[in-house]
Amino acid sequence: MAPFFLMLLARMQSGWRILLFLGLFAASLAVSTMGALDENQAAFYLPHSRAFELMMGMALVIGLGPVWRNDTVREMAAVAGIAMILAAALLYSSATPFPGLAAAVPCLGTALLISTAAARPTMVSRALSAAPVVMLGKVSYSLYLWHWPLFVFAEYQYGERLPLSHRIGLIALAVALSFLTYWFVEQPARRRTPAVSRRAVIATGVAAMAVLVVVSQGVVETRGWPQRLAPELVAFEQAATRSKVRPVCQDPKEASASAPGCEIGSTRAAKTTFLFWGDSHAVTLSQQMSLVAQSLGLRGAAAVVGGCPPLLMAEAKDPIYLRKPKCHEVSNRVTFLLQRKDITDVVIAARWAYYTEGDLDAGQETNRFNTGDIVRNREIFAASLRGTIERIRATGHRVTLIGPIPELKSHLPNAMMKAMMRGEQRDFSLPFASFARRQVETFKLLSALDAMPGVRVVYPHKVLCDATTCRTTANGMPLYFDDDHLGSFGTKEIESVLADTLNVNAPFDSAATDGSASGANDKP
Repeated sequence: MAPFFLMLLARMQSGWRILLFLGLFAASLAVSTMGALDENQAAFYLPHSRAFELMMGMALVIGLGPVWRNDTVREMAAVAGIAMILAAALLYSSATPFPGLAAAVPCLGTALLISTAAARPTMVSRALSAAPVVMLGKVSYSLYLWHWPLFVFAEYQYGERLPLSHRIGLIALAVALSFLTYWFVEQPARRRTPAVSRRAVIATGVAAMAVLVVVSQGVVETRGWPQRLAPELVAFEQAATRSKVRPVCQDPKEASASAPGCEIGSTRAAKTTFLFWGDSHAVTLSQQMSLVAQSLGLRGAAAVVGGCPPLLMAEAKDPIYLRKPKCHEVSNRVTFLLQRKDITDVVIAARWAYYTEGDLDAGQETNRFNTGDIVRNREIFAASLRGTIERIRATGHRVTLIGPIPELKSHLPNAMMKAMMRGEQRDFSLPFASFARRQVETFKLLSALDAMPGVRVVYPHKVLCDATTCRTTANGMPLYFDDDHLGSFGTKEIESVLADTLNVNAPFDSAATDGSASGANDKP
């Protein structure tokens, strides 16, 4: 598409060419940015939301790039360009909204490097022209191709969270293989006179691509050719897949979110008396919570959205979550529901340690508020959550917090499936010490909130764990559908805890209870 677009621009008058180019560039960047902020995967894969990246290079081709008349400014721009590329490589993480503006940073940096060195070299371009750097560039595509199978098979063998030593070793192996490929495959192919005609080469390539497309589509349509597996493995995979919990009254625009106006529980109840609110951990509990409420003759409202912590935006002490429109929406929805007089209780569930500690893989993201300081991160979240609870209490509602669900270090159904295929007997339980160590700050925060009047905390781990281990399976089936979200088997296991959250007779003030009321207010 890009060459045809350039041909079209070449035939247009200068003014219209610039206007069309800038208009399409702005539209692509806007679509990409909004998609990234809303965590829409289509923004990453579809061409119209990535077009602006190519258009930065096109701008240089059609003469929209800067003209460097001052050498000092040109050199500074070159340094800025390489700095933008390095910043993207070193500072971006899985928490960075991408593509959007984040993708524009390295692209703009690349455009600066090209434009500043177009007429004559800069200090940066000379450094990049050094023989070792040029050689690395020559093998870069082979390196790109080699690293994928190496990491995929290593993760299959050793788990998804490879140790740093394994990653370094795999990178070194990929570099070595890339150089061998360059010397013994690419270079000979360039020098050697082909033994077959160009037409035969093209025909063979097209035929190979057609076969690959047909085979790939067959794998997709049959969901991986399950016939290759033993019947008991197929039955396990199907049951594990069905255990994934989707939100009640799912929002058609958001796979992991309840739709506005969602109500759960008994339709025969005279009024709506509680609100269930939270992130993806609340999403996974929503179906079972609805069944529990129905059995108790209660009706509630649900505002559960994956990726959005249960914080009222007015109380968020850091603007990081303001970047997500869906989090804005759920915060506004909860604020509106808190004005209803029939709702007396608010039940909140979340992946608490994700906000106090970051992801389990510290190499991915060290904290959720991008402060670079985990202690500061915890302070921000604690202040935001406390402010949220205080605002809810100020409206006269009681608050019940559902404590943390133990998190695992690997995708449980996949790990169990792999063990079954290999005939291995493995213990998939989680050491209680590992769970408790990750939740130290979370327990401190929840205990402090539990001491507030009208607030109580219930702890699912009291059902899932004993003094030494936390259960992750029951009757040969996984309690989780991935590494940290309970599936339908797991939510059934903690049904009693969910019932505790709706026990209107349980005391809320910790000073007024001995902890015997159905598990409410039990300390961790």
